[in-house]
Amino acid sequence: GTFVDLLVPAESVSGDISRIYLMSKETGENAGKVVASVVSHRILSGVATFGGFIVGAVYFILKYQPSLLVLQFIGIVAISSTVSLSLLLYLSTERRVTKRIVNWLINLLARLSRRRWKLDNLRSSAERMLNAFHEGIATLGVRPRGLVLPALWAIIAWFFDVLIAVLVFYSLGSFGVKISLSAIVIVYSIIVGLQTMPIGIPGEVGLPEIAMTSLYTLFGVPIAMSAVATVLIRVLTLWVRLLIGGVAVQWLGIKGVKGSVTSN
Repeated sequence: GTFVDLLVPAESVSGDISRIYLMSKETGENAGKVVASVVSHRILSGVATFGGFIVGAVYFILKYQPSLLVLQFIGIVAISSTVSLSLLLYLSTERRVTKRIVNWLINLLARLSRRRWKLDNLRSSAERMLNAFHEGIATLGVRPRGLVLPALWAIIAWFFDVLIAVLVFYSLGSFGVKISLSAIVIVYSIIVGLQTMPIGIPGEVGLPEIAMTSLYTLFGVPIAMSAVATVLIRVLTLWVRLLIGGVAVQWLGIKGVKGSVTSN
């Protein structure tokens, strides 16, 4: 999923679709239940990132008393993150609303095709998938203990992601580069939010680098050192993931060939 996210210009959407497809194929589960697990994963990851952002922002504001521009920027990010998470939670729990949205999309396809496409099968399949999706979400609500371990892993994943930037700046400390941990957390959270937007840039090469360099500069790091730190961080968060994802894709291909040969 990460490999597809980095290659296909529809960040987060393309990766989630590939995860849903591969998990459905591998497990044989109903696609709706798989969608529920993927959405739940995104919600948990978003909550962990947003929680870290809020803690880091509050500490940064109280400790360093930043300028009005920085305060306004932090406020805009906090509001937009709250709205997006709330909307995702709302759509995950409101069956009628999601059904209306799906029906609206199918009707739109029908109008665009001038009724040449027969979408009755698509409508029934979408309804079955929606029912399975909401059943999966409801199961998580009935058994909240099942979310404890995934939530713990989401926090651990967040910690190690932030640790990449922390260690990069630690390695640049001999050059006199100083930045607070809270500022690193804030920048990380903003970049993650940026990377989840389907903005149509494969691997989002360029935009995260510009944003990251600008944000580190905003938080007091010299622009040259901000650029160096950004390059080092992106080597680890982009190119290493791309390499591992490529190996994983090749392994899936080999596995599929072996399976077809065995069946024959």
